[in-house]
Amino acid sequence: AHQHNLSLSGASQKASYYLGTEYYAESGLLHYNKDQYSRFNVRSNVEYRPFDRLTIGNNTAFTYYKYEKPTHFTSWLHDTNSLVPIYNPDGSYTKEGASLIGSLIDGGESTTKNSSI
Repeated sequence: AHQHNLSLSGASQKASYYLGTEYYAESGLLHYNKDQYSRFNVRSNVEYRPFDRLTIGNNTAFTYYKYEKPTHFTSWLHDTNSLVPIYNPDGSYTKEGASLIGSLIDGGESTTKNSSI
């Protein structure tokens, strides 16, 4: 996983501002197909004080993320008995193990994308 941040801020007697960005990326535990998550955030905050008793401001945030995973990943988690062995004693796959790994490799991939303000 890696994360990068950058922010700028400043102020005067009547105004202040802040702008921050972040990028985060992580590879998951699965090695048989894509299992990657990435996110990008931007946040800004601006305030203006024209008079002592009046402050006008805006606080805005934007987030975009993308998650790529095997299509059968969630069904694999719920439908697979954790006590069933994946490997035979000689190191080859069992029937259940071959079915599981095959569905993760050849079962396609799913991408979820979302952005919000």
